[in-house]
Amino acid sequence: MIDTSLIQLLPPIRRARGDRLYANERHWVDLWKQSGAWLLGHRPEGAAREWKNQLDKGLAAVLPSRWTARLETHLNDLLGYGEAKGTLRLYANEESAVQALEAWGGETFTFQDAKRARWLPFSGDDPPGLGNYPKLAKSPWKGVVLPRLPAGPATAFPVILGPKLNVVGDLPPAPLVAVTEAAALVRAAVTLRRKQGDANFLAALTAVGKQFDRHASQLGFFRRSGPWFEATCEPEDYERLFTTFLEAGFVLSPDQDQESVLPPELSEGEWKAFRTAGEKFLADTGPGGS
Repeated sequence: MIDTSLIQLLPPIRRARGDRLYANERHWVDLWKQSGAWLLGHRPEGAAREWKNQLDKGLAAVLPSRWTARLETHLNDLLGYGEAKGTLRLYANEESAVQALEAWGGETFTFQDAKRARWLPFSGDDPPGLGNYPKLAKSPWKGVVLPRLPAGPATAFPVILGPKLNVVGDLPPAPLVAVTEAAALVRAAVTLRRKQGDANFLAALTAVGKQFDRHASQLGFFRRSGPWFEATCEPEDYERLFTTFLEAGFVLSPDQDQESVLPPELSEGEWKAFRTAGEKFLADTGPGGS
């Protein structure tokens, strides 16, 4: 769960540009990106503009729109389902989506269920709807996909029932969401699909992953999948890890159970600061620690 007290350790942010947050004369590399909402930077191409376009049309209200059907089409394309079409349900937020899943599945939708169902762009993992939901053949969540989309301010939450979903029945129709929300999600899905075919962008992600491995692998408490990474230290040490990196100029996820994400580029000075922060954390942990 997000620890807002950790985020409040930052001073008031005056400007956010790309992957960096600015306050007075300091800046921080944002590795949280609000759990992927700002995956492509704080001025994401397309999503924020689409939000503004709909807002200028007076369509910030909860109304029927063409965008939900479009989102289903684009997500199927993005997830690689092809003709085996997955079914979209779009909820106002994550909480209402989880409530609907629990009512449908008849059991608690745990954090671990949510983590297994997440699809992280560029992680290299197939979406769970293609059948890689390990050791849970009888789970009602096998084939449920929760895609992370860089939709900026949009909080609407898409749920995809994959084409290989191995259950009887379907989630009931979801309530309407604001037109701005659905439109921003569509634009985010379209942008991600374009990035999947952008050789320069993919090369940058590969390069930053190799740099991360070079600087962070020796630390022993990070695990990476594509640009996404998570801390494996003891939970009681996570606040200290967060503050150590914050002092060094990096904002990790304020929730240890939610991945942080690498930007496409870090300078050599920033990598040195990253490694130094990790070494300081280890030194302060002492023998027998995480």
